[in-house]
This record gives sequence, structure tokens and C-alpha cells, in this order.
Amino acid sequence: MGKLLAFILTTLLALQLGAAENIIEMTLEGRSKRSNLAQARNDILEQVMKNAARLKVIELIGEEKYNKNRAFINTLVLKQAAKFIPVATPSKMKRAADGSYSMSVNLKLSAGSLRSILQKNGLLYERDGQARILPMIAWEDRINSQHFSWWTSQGSGTNAFLQQLDSDLNKSLYNEFAQRGFYSFQPLSFPLASLIPSNFVSERLRTSDFQFYGDLLQSDIVATGSVEIVSNKNLVGASTVMIRISAIQTVNGRTIAEVSRNYDTETGLFETTLRNRMQTSTSEIAQDLAVQIREAWEKGTFGANLLQLALRGNFDYQSLKDIKEFLVDSFREVKTVKERKFLPNEVVFEIDYKGGAEKLANQLNAVDKSRFPYRIEGLEAGKIVLSRLGRPD
Repeated sequence: MGKLLAFILTTLLALQLGAAENIIEMTLEGRSKRSNLAQARNDILEQVMKNAARLKVIELIGEEKYNKNRAFINTLVLKQAAKFIPVATPSKMKRAADGSYSMSVNLKLSAGSLRSILQKNGLLYERDGQARILPMIAWEDRINSQHFSWWTSQGSGTNAFLQQLDSDLNKSLYNEFAQRGFYSFQPLSFPLASLIPSNFVSERLRTSDFQFYGDLLQSDIVATGSVEIVSNKNLVGASTVMIRISAIQTVNGRTIAEVSRNYDTETGLFETTLRNRMQTSTSEIAQDLAVQIREAWEKGTFGANLLQLALRGNFDYQSLKDIKEFLVDSFREVKTVKERKFLPNEVVFEIDYKGGAEKLANQLNAVDKSRFPYRIEGLEAGKIVLSRLGRPD
């Protein structure tokens, strides 16, 4: 009775924490040849929990890395399945003619808890190498009518001073991101502007333009924003620096970090006071931005996509693998494909896709059905529902 009460309390607590820990629901089926009903039930529960854990681990770190570390993962991660699968609700046991038992189990898996275990064991962040960050920060000196942005390779007036400030800020970003496992470009150290076609150079850029630059220069994130320098309204001979920087993901344009700061300089020579103020500020700004991006990385929100693809039918592990490989290999707009929900007779994928649901639906319709035997059953904003052609699985 005591053990049952403890399990109930643990389950209730897990459900209360579900929203904060990113709970994923899935239903899997297992089979056991044990003749004893209770032993078969426990056997199936263990199988299903380990299988669910294995699928999610592969999704997070990639199949190649999983295979390389299979023994280590089986020992230190899959055996801890109960720590990140707080709820497992079994259905009624069914007995086959050969005496074996089968049972489906509805699971609630805490992606946050699993990520924490993988992170502690050094398995989480090496799949795609370092995330690359491209700073694109424009400088505007309204006191002296000067401006500078590295991607235009030009400005008005004598802007060597603004270039130096930009270089100093980029060095701070590089150092702070390096401490957290990311790589940040230094555009002035390596003349990145020379890699941009002249017809794509512009002062006024939209989110889609920053995504283009990110793609062109193979960056996962673009740190975009401005530094504006104006006269201090309350102190003659001093300046105010207004800094606004946002980090957007190249794959989908989503903002994952933002920094907004205003700083006042002391009175004195313009360049001297501004340089002194920026020397004490750039490190703080870079650290704040780097911490936010790292948190987004650890929460698994990098590349999070609004597009879902629901496939109706019954699928084994190999079928799911083949479908994911087909989508990634066939459409260059598809960056990643991940299972998000397992339901009876349905699997829901989440896709990093550069475009909308209608565009992907049109591409799927044009595919040779012998290669991808599915038809579109439903289409709405952000979601496509497919069903298998021919007889049901």
C-alpha cells in the first residue's frame, strides 16, 4: 500500500511539472513470451520504456552518435528511464495463440529530464558541431552624422572609430560564446563582406534578409541589431548609447534572445568617453546574449518549427527511419525531422522547413507514389495530415 501511494504521489507531481518539463506523450506496444501474466506485464513495461527512451535519445543526439555510444547509453541512460518517464499507463493484456502476451502502453516522457541526463554525461551537444553565430550590428553616430555596418563595406564620414567599436564588440561576443561552446564570427578580422554578392548588399534588412545572410555564410544564428549614439539630454558634453540586439535562428527566423541597454558616458572628449564606456559594457552585453542563447540551446528550442506532419498508419522503427530520411533527402527546405507524438495508428513529426504547410503539401503531392505512398488527407496552417495509399497497415 505504501509503495502504491508513493507511486501515485510521484505521478501527480510529475503531471503538475509537465508543462515546465516539456512532456511528450506517446503510445507504444510490446510483446513478451513469458507465460506468467505478471512477469509478462513487467517485461513489456520495461521494453516499452527503454524503446521510448531510445527513440528520443536518437532524436536528440542522432543515430550515428547513438550507435557509437550504444553500450554507454544503455548503461547510464536507458536504465534511468523511470527518471524521465514519470507516467506509464498500460492497457489490457492480450494473449496470442502461441501463448505470448502483448500490451500497449501510454507514456509521458519528460524531454527536459532526459536532456539533463544526456548533458551531464556529455552526450547532447556534439551532434552538429558548434553552433555558428553571425553578428550583424549596425552603428549610428547621430552626433557626428556617421554610420557603419560591416556588410555594406561603406559608411558616411570618417567611420574608422565606429569600425573599431564594432570590432571590440565582436571580440567580446566571440569570447563569451566560446566559453559556452559556440562559435561567433568576427566579420572584420575575416572580410566577410567580400563573400556577399553586391546585388544583395543593403542597409535596410528584414528578417528574411538576415536569414539569407545566415544561410549564405553557413550560420545557425544571426545576432542582429543596432548601436545608436546620441547626445545626452541631461548632461552637456556626454553621450547616450542605445544598444538593441536580437538573436534569430536562420532556419525559421524565430527570435531566441534579446538584449536592450542604454548607457551614459561621462563628460569629456567624445571618442575617449565613448571608448571607456563601451569597454565596460560590451562584456556585459555579450554575456547576457550568450547566456540566453545557451539556455535556448539546452531547452531544445533551436530549430523549433511550427510545421507538423501527421502520418496515419502503423509504423515500426525502420519505417519511421526511412520516412525521415526520405523527407530530408528529397527536399532541401527540410532541415530536420523529429517524432513529436506517438498515438494509436498515427505518428506526428515536427519539421524544420523553410516554407509553409501548403508549399510542402504541393511538394509531397508531386512525389512518385511508389517512393512515398501517402495522400494528403488534411491541410491547415502549420500542419499536414497524410494517410497511406492502398490497404491500411
